[in-house]
Amino acid sequence: MIHCIDAALVGSDRPPMGICQLVAVLCVLLLAIQFTGNPRLAWGENNPAKTLAQVKSEKNPAKRILLLDEALKDPSLKGKTLSAFFFERAMAYKEAGDCFKAIQDFDSAFAHFRGAYPALIEKAECLFQIDQVDEASRILELHLLSRPNSAQGYVLKGMIFEKEGFPTKAEDEYSRALFYEPQFASALEARARLRLALGKTTDALTDATQWLQLSPRNKEALLLRARIQSKLKNYTEALQDYSLAEQIAPDDERILRDKVELYLKINQPDSALETLANSAKRIQDSPQFLVFRARAMILKKSFPQAEKLLQKAVSSDESYAPAYLRLAEIRFLGRDYDGALEHLNRALALDSKLAEGYKQRARIFLELGEPGRASNDLEQAIRLDPADGETLILKGRSNLARLLYEEAAADFGRAIVNLPGDSRPFFYRALAYIRLGAYSDALPDLETVLKDKPNSPRALSMRGMVWYFLGDNAKASQDFDKSVSLDPDDATLLNNRGYFLYKTGRHDAAMRDFEKALRLKDDYATAQINLECVKNWKNAAPFLQDATKP
Repeated sequence: MIHCIDAALVGSDRPPMGICQLVAVLCVLLLAIQFTGNPRLAWGENNPAKTLAQVKSEKNPAKRILLLDEALKDPSLKGKTLSAFFFERAMAYKEAGDCFKAIQDFDSAFAHFRGAYPALIEKAECLFQIDQVDEASRILELHLLSRPNSAQGYVLKGMIFEKEGFPTKAEDEYSRALFYEPQFASALEARARLRLALGKTTDALTDATQWLQLSPRNKEALLLRARIQSKLKNYTEALQDYSLAEQIAPDDERILRDKVELYLKINQPDSALETLANSAKRIQDSPQFLVFRARAMILKKSFPQAEKLLQKAVSSDESYAPAYLRLAEIRFLGRDYDGALEHLNRALALDSKLAEGYKQRARIFLELGEPGRASNDLEQAIRLDPADGETLILKGRSNLARLLYEEAAADFGRAIVNLPGDSRPFFYRALAYIRLGAYSDALPDLETVLKDKPNSPRALSMRGMVWYFLGDNAKASQDFDKSVSLDPDDATLLNNRGYFLYKTGRHDAAMRDFEKALRLKDDYATAQINLECVKNWKNAAPFLQDATKP
């Protein structure tokens, strides 16, 4: 039989084949078709439900499209069934990133069956992805009219508000989506990312954690929560999330980059270098990873090595702004402020969204006694990264230097939200309240600081003055004496106690404190004024002029 088939196929001069030979040929042809490698629907079936099930079981969108192309050739498909096939192909195109073809198929799905409302929201999402926001909004409103409880619809509405620059409205829409569907992952993700961008880090952490509970092995959810934990200074928890993400995607460079960034942030240069050494060879000489290694060298105070790595990064890519940022850091640490500013200006010219560049330049302006210029840079840094508590502290200190005490108190209040467990913003806000004369408001902030650091001399001295202004001289005296005993060589503490002693009538003791303060710091203008006041039986000058450190 095999011989007969071969002869027939090559054109033998034998008599025409019989029925058996013909069937055999057809079988071979069918087998050839089945194994060409292209997806095919089950031969001879005309069951739309089975065909759709076969399509949906295929994970590859390109193969789904081929299957649906073949299925849509069937002229018997009508109405709702035809609509379903167009919808499935549209979803495959959308997954493959071809929104234009997806939109055409969504239109066909809705045209063949007016009840295909899911096609409306999916089309609106595609329109949003290709920046046709107005048309997306129009289609979305049609969808929400027919489906007013659609969580997916409210998420898209929030994304549109976010794109148009209305983050508060966007957050409201994400919350509305979660009201209708409390475990809707897309809404939790969108709201978590937005809240992080708005500086609502604690709320963002709650959303990210709930998202992870729905999808424990979701790499994106783990990365997002790790970044939030890092912002909140929960570094151990952040590293745990990065480790889990690595188990899921061991070759993802984003995880490596974020992990190294975290090690550098928490002053663990050796861990950062070890992680970099384990990275792929192809990325070890990239500008980004050269800068990472340089930053580790800076932390290890190996400045010549850091400089060499940074120059190599610049040679590789002259437009890589972070390299200039770190060159500026080396100059700043060497107190070469002009050189640092030159590199920072170059970095910000290359990348105007480099928040760290504005923050670093603001530090220099504060050192140079230019709080106004520092404040401008800090405003820009906060716009770029509202959740950065360190920037908010710097901005508050800048406003203190500009005598803008209410604004400073507000800045420190925002820093408290973004740095839970950090006592520094409480200390600085207490100082702002004291300058405002709001002693009752300053007291609980100082209590918070002293609960965290019970032997903080500066905090004890400040609380002593608060007790004095609140009329409790006994507690004030106790705090002043303890602060000086903890750090007898701090001229500010001596000046503050001297002020209290003078105001309570102990002029000789006050004079001794002012004189000792001046021996420790001969250019201490406040203590000099106070000493002259005691000598002349005048009121001592305000005591807290330069108490700006915990």
